[in-house]
Amino acid sequence: MKIILKKILWLPAFIWTMAIFYLGSIPAPAPILPFPAYDKILHFGTFGLLTILFALPRNARPLWFWLIFVPAVIGASLELMQLQIPFREADIFDWLADILGSFVSFIFILFINRVYANRKH
Repeated sequence: MKIILKKILWLPAFIWTMAIFYLGSIPAPAPILPFPAYDKILHFGTFGLLTILFALPRNARPLWFWLIFVPAVIGASLELMQLQIPFREADIFDWLADILGSFVSFIFILFINRVYANRKH
């Protein structure tokens, strides 16, 4: 039963990753953004959430690999994919926003883990 639960905990991260690739692959004309950095905030939040979802299965070791490296590779793959899609463009600053969102979530997760570990003792 524990093995099934651990596999189920990977499901939200998998679904979110598929949603990121689906939404990133839709050829759409340039949207009207409320303010200039709006797109970067969306990237930051999207990959911050992805990192948190990757943290759900507690057996995800090494932690930095799953919470920083894997989201960074997913973000780079998405930007490279967008080179081939009409009305889309790859942007290194989008990728940097992805990495920053993952990094901030990683630091948050480390903090929460430390607080939780201190309460156990």
